[in-house]
Amino acid sequence: MTTLHAGGKFGGGGYQVSGGLHGVGVSVVNALSRRLALVVDRDGTTWRQEYAAERRRGGKVLPGVPQGPLRAVGRSKRGHTGTTVTFWPDPDVFEEVEFRAATVTERLQVMAFLHRGLTIGFHDERPGHEAEQTFRYDGGIVDFVGHLNATKEPLFPAVGHFAATGDEGEVEVAWQWNRGYHEGLHTYANGISTTEGGTHAEGFKKALTQALNKYARDRGLLKARDPNLQGEDGREGLTAIVSVRLAEPQFEGQTKSKLGNTEIRSLVERATNEHFGTWLEEHPHEAKAIVTKARGRRGPARRPSRPGSSRAASPPSRAWACPTSSPTAPRAASTARSCSSSRATRPVVRRATRGTRARRRSCPCGGRS
Repeated sequence: MTTLHAGGKFGGGGYQVSGGLHGVGVSVVNALSRRLALVVDRDGTTWRQEYAAERRRGGKVLPGVPQGPLRAVGRSKRGHTGTTVTFWPDPDVFEEVEFRAATVTERLQVMAFLHRGLTIGFHDERPGHEAEQTFRYDGGIVDFVGHLNATKEPLFPAVGHFAATGDEGEVEVAWQWNRGYHEGLHTYANGISTTEGGTHAEGFKKALTQALNKYARDRGLLKARDPNLQGEDGREGLTAIVSVRLAEPQFEGQTKSKLGNTEIRSLVERATNEHFGTWLEEHPHEAKAIVTKARGRRGPARRPSRPGSSRAASPPSRAWACPTSSPTAPRAASTARSCSSSRATRPVVRRATRGTRARRRSCPCGGRS
């Protein structure tokens, strides 16, 4: 509680995976609180210890000072074990010490989604704010995807899912496309939201694009002359959760917003290629809908013109190139094109051409447009 770089993850075998990296979390909370109460239920006994900030001689304030030794205060409820930490933020440190229930419940709900079958209860006992909520999702991240797509129009009702384990760690992925245009890829590492992505996101994106292109080629949904689908094409309208667990996470920055473990990229890419590719084979209607949506994203304007196409071969009229040209210039150019195949009207063509040249010489741009 007062010693940095200490905790269960440093004891060896206490945790398989951990979000905390340095063992400073509860010590920092204690240091930034005017009071903290620690209650531990273990082996049928309840233990308690309190900490508080103390002002010493000379006005110096020492935070998180133990108010006595850890002592037994009674018997635990039958079968009850665990640790309860109650803290009161220090108003001398924080401008605002009022908690927002919506912020807390949002985080608890995500934790329940990421840990299938875990029950988390929220109780707000503040006067005027009384509320209770319980979160439990037996479907885990499959329910998470359904929750995120609840206000959207799914492209198909099925939610895809796979889980895989390797020497690098564990990966679990769920996905569903909707008819919108927003890409909703949410990644987590050991339960921590990696809002800036990282190696697990890179591995998933790469494998997803490869699997879609392979399926589309094998099924003839992409012809030989068609270019491959790009990553943005395949992920348009995608809602996906990528959750990984690994023993030694390496985050970039203090906010843990980006995962840097290179080995987890290989696990995610390998597992996605295998399991997502199999899912496409087993769900042909859904797979065709995904590829069709991805191809439609390009639009007619983005597709290359066919070889020999008159639209590709016809250059734009130079009469339109100059913004200061006379309004009659397009008509003169049009007359020249329409009369070029008629021998009887060739003199007209020459006069129109000379007139056009004269206008170009008088134009401020000198006919260089």
